[in-house]
Amino acid sequence: MFLNRLARLGQRSAVRQALALVGVFALVSVVTWGMTYVFSARELTRQVDLRLTETLSATRRAVQQGLSLPDAGVGQTIAVVERGVLVAGTLPRSLSGHALSEGFHDHRPDGEHASDLRYVVRQVGAGQVIVSENVERQDELLEILTGGVQIAVIAPLLASVIAAVVMGLRAQARLNTIGAGLTRVARGHLETRIALEGPRDDLSHLSDRINLTTAQLEAAVQNLRVQSANIAHDLRTPLARLRAVLESRLSALETRGTPVTAEDLEAALGHIDQIVGTFDALLRIARVESGAARSEFQTIDLERVSHDFLEIYAPVVEEQGQRLELVTTAPAHIRGDRALILQALANLVQNALRYGAQDQTITLKVSGRTLTVTDQGPGIRQEKIEQVLQPLFQLETTRQSEGFGLGLSLVKAVCDLHDADLTLGPGPDARGLCVQIRFAGADSG
Repeated sequence: MFLNRLARLGQRSAVRQALALVGVFALVSVVTWGMTYVFSARELTRQVDLRLTETLSATRRAVQQGLSLPDAGVGQTIAVVERGVLVAGTLPRSLSGHALSEGFHDHRPDGEHASDLRYVVRQVGAGQVIVSENVERQDELLEILTGGVQIAVIAPLLASVIAAVVMGLRAQARLNTIGAGLTRVARGHLETRIALEGPRDDLSHLSDRINLTTAQLEAAVQNLRVQSANIAHDLRTPLARLRAVLESRLSALETRGTPVTAEDLEAALGHIDQIVGTFDALLRIARVESGAARSEFQTIDLERVSHDFLEIYAPVVEEQGQRLELVTTAPAHIRGDRALILQALANLVQNALRYGAQDQTITLKVSGRTLTVTDQGPGIRQEKIEQVLQPLFQLETTRQSEGFGLGLSLVKAVCDLHDADLTLGPGPDARGLCVQIRFAGADSG
């Protein structure tokens, strides 16, 4: 059971990352303290060798000059040996009877009363000079250093492991909270919001972004439901009328033998055209919202576009007994799709014709990178502006009209495609509707 829990603990990414950092810390600590130990041991040995060398030099001079041996340093012994026989000085008991070669040597004898030695041997005439020094004090210092190194490495390492596991578990708990929230979202609970406890950090920012994405997804799904309901509502009427026409003509044909007339077929085709028109408009909006048209963007002169639009639509507006007026002020160039911009303007003018006042003047104004269409109709109440931009939404006063409720939706889609700001508000003197499209970028003539 314990091993299973330990295995599961090791599978947690936050814990693994924390332990990986501890491993790096441990490696650096071991290497650092190991080098400290090695350098310290080398320095202690170097100091001993300097003392031995100094004493050895004084002893060789005395032997060569036939003088008495110099005084040995603290913990040192001096001996002169010829053919294995001690002729002067003192030779440690643990070195007696050993064949000694020249150079520096360490001697770690067995036995309770024997001392650790470091000695140097040099040939002088027919004999050898042997200088040794008791290095137990240096060994004790190294043992103390070793103990200190172990404490300095092991204690922080254990503390780091404990801290890493605790911090890793806390981070993992927050990750689990995010995971649980995403699981609920995946199961369709789009109202789920992730609330993390603890300090504000990158996980908190991640949860905020997830919450924002979930809120947008929830709004999109809700909008889809509303649009689906609107589609069902708007298609039910023409379908019902189409069915009524077909049923009445079929009944008349079967019961009275009344033939189907061209007017009957035209009425049925009119209802079918209305249904097809709704779907065509929805498809146009979908294609615009897909963003595929961005690959065909070109530099567009807004003054040229506005004059072309006036030339095409002014006669149409005049046929309705209204007027289309163009005002240009320092028109600019933009990057965009000319056909879609013309379509957006056409939709705005068609809405103005359909819902505006009789004998009104519809004004198209081009000011820099801003297009404005103003009519003299009833306008739209502020609280309804967001709704009229949704596909298939129509105000109750105009729901029975011939429109599909898609004109402003297409305008919004075109604006989003061009990263343009779309603003709806009252016209001059709070009369009519003023629709403003402001394209991004600096104005240029």
